[in-house]
Amino acid sequence: MARYVLLQGSEHVSSARARLEVLMNRTDVSELKKETYGPFFENLINDRETVAAAIVELKFFDSLAMCVESSRCSKSSLASTSFLMRKVSCKTSDHFC
Repeated sequence: MARYVLLQGSEHVSSARARLEVLMNRTDVSELKKETYGPFFENLINDRETVAAAIVELKFFDSLAMCVESSRCSKSSLASTSFLMRKVSCKTSDHFC
């Protein structure tokens, strides 16, 4: 469990998450409609950095899910740890809130 707490705060996972957060908060993303959603995200497949960030994020959560499903990680501990980390982040940076 502690491994995932450390990994969540690691530079490469944090960087990937920040990149994806910036992408999803862009004005053109918030203006997407049912008809434009697919083509917009199809174009992102050519952006290597965005794809790499998505893969890092997916690998992190896949690994975490396997840990929980195998009962090596506690769901309740994970939930409280994630909540606490988010609460600390909110106090230190408005960017995460």
